Amino acid sequence: EARFQQTESARELAVLEANRQAEAARRALEEANSNARRLREVETSARQNDAMRSHEVADMSSRMDELMRQLHAQRQQTEVLIHQNNALSSRVRDFEARDAALKIQEGIPQGPPPGIPVHPISTPKHGGDTPTEQATDGRRTPPDGSSPGGGGGGGPDGNGPSGGDDDHDRRSRKSKKDKKHKKKKSRRELEEKATENDDSVEDEVGRDYIIIGAWIFSGMTGITNSVDRHAQLIKCLIAFMKSRGLKDTFTSICINHGGNRRVHRDLLNHDNSLNHTLGVGSYQGGSVWVEQKDDFPVFRGEGVAGGKSKCVKVKGALEVNGRVYDTHDRMLSFHPKLWHQAQPWTGDRWTITAYTIRDVDGLSWEQSKSLMSLGFQLNSSRRLPFVPSLITGDSDEELTLYDFVKKKKAEKDK
Repeated sequence: EARFQQTESARELAVLEANRQAEAARRALEEANSNARRLREVETSARQNDAMRSHEVADMSSRMDELMRQLHAQRQQTEVLIHQNNALSSRVRDFEARDAALKIQEGIPQGPPPGIPVHPISTPKHGGDTPTEQATDGRRTPPDGSSPGGGGGGGPDGNGPSGGDDDHDRRSRKSKKDKKHKKKKSRRELEEKATENDDSVEDEVGRDYIIIGAWIFSGMTGITNSVDRHAQLIKCLIAFMKSRGLKDTFTSICINHGGNRRVHRDLLNHDNSLNHTLGVGSYQGGSVWVEQKDDFPVFRGEGVAGGKSKCVKVKGALEVNGRVYDTHDRMLSFHPKLWHQAQPWTGDRWTITAYTIRDVDGLSWEQSKSLMSLGFQLNSSRRLPFVPSLITGDSDEELTLYDFVKKKKAEKDK
C-alpha cells in the first residue's frame, strides 16, 4: 500500500510536470506567432515606405528635369537678350562716334561746359573774365583754349620771325583779337547759363564748389569723374549727410565754399524732389532765406520748419515773402523751385546740398548702378535695368528685364 501511494504520488507529479511543460510550450508558440506577425507588419510597412520613397524620388527627378529645361530656356533667352543688347550698344557707340565727329567738325566743344561743376574746388584766376575749364585729364586750361604754361613762337629768341616782321605783327594782332572774341563769347555763354538758372554771373565766377554724382546740362546727363576716383570719400560724405537726417532721394551732392549770396532758384532740379542743405564750418550768421508757399512747406527732420519772416526782392521791384532758417549743422529741406538765398555771414562757411537732377531718367542703368552703389538714393524707376523698346518690339513700351522675361514666358506658354 505504501508503494502504491508512492507510485500514485510520482504519477501525479509527472502529470503536473507534463502539464507545466505543455503550458510553457503553448506560451512559447504564441510568442513566436506574435513575433512572426510583428515581423510581417514591419516588412509590409518597410515595403510601403520604399514604394513611397521611390515614387517621391521619381517625382523629384521629374521636377528637376522640368526645372533644368526651364533654366536652359531662360539661359537661351538671356543669351538672345545679351546679343541684342550688345548689338544695340554697338549701334549707340557708332551714333555717339558719328555725333562726336560732327561736333568736332562743327567746332562744338565736347563734354560738359564750365557750367557743369565736375572740377575740383579751386579759385578763379585773378584777372580772368570767366572761370577756367577742366581738361579731360583733370588739368585746368584757360578759356581761350591755349595750353597752360605753353609759350608762343615769334621773337628775338630764334623760335619765330623777328619782331619787325609786318606779317608777324598782323598775325599777333589777329591772334589777340581772336582771343578777345573767345573771351567775350565765353562770358556771354556764362551769362546765358546764369540767366537760365536765375543766378548771377558774379556769383558763378566767384564760387568755390564741386558737384558729386549726376549732372545735367543742355539736355545732356552724366556722372562726374569723382564717382570712380573718390568712391570711399563719397560714401563717407553720404553717411555723414544721412546721420544728419537725409532720408529722401537724391542724385547729386554740391559742396560749396563761399556760397551764392544772390537770390535764385534751381530750375535744373527735379520738380518732384527737395533740396537738402546743411551748413558746416566755423562761421556766424549764414542762415538761408526760403520763399514761403503753402503748397511747398520747408522741412526739418522733426517736421515742418519754423523761421523768422522776411520779405526779399527777387527780380526788379518784385518782393517775395519768406522765412529765414538756421542751417548751421542742421538739415533743411525745401523745393528747388522756391526762391532762396544765403544770408550774410562771417567766418569760414561751407554748405553741403543733396538734390535730384531734372532728367534723372536720362541716366543709363550703369550710371544709376554706380550712384546707388555709393549710397545715392535714386527713385525706384531707376533701380531696375530696362529693356529698350527696340528689343520689346513695341515702340510705346519699355519694360524691366524681369517683366520682359516674364512676358516672353507667358507668350511661350500660350
